[in-house]
Amino acid sequence: MGFIDKQQAVAMPADKPWQEVEMTDVHVHELTTDCIVLAYHGQGRHEGDNEPYRASIASTYVRRDGAWQLALTAHQPWKPNEKSGSA
Repeated sequence: MGFIDKQQAVAMPADKPWQEVEMTDVHVHELTTDCIVLAYHGQGRHEGDNEPYRASIASTYVRRDGAWQLALTAHQPWKPNEKSGSA
């Protein structure tokens, strides 16, 4: 497994597929030559949901045997219209 791009993430099997997926404020932070953190704001809607899912997301990837692998991902609720965070 390597990096999962937007098209792959949207296409992943799920009970309800994601729609209207947006990724903004994307930042890549290299911790070491074999470890990075990908941080971004993401939002999307599951089929049939009235409100979109919004989160600040940080995913840590490590390189093992020449391939990037997802080690950890964390989601924090994100409300883009609040004063403490902006889109």
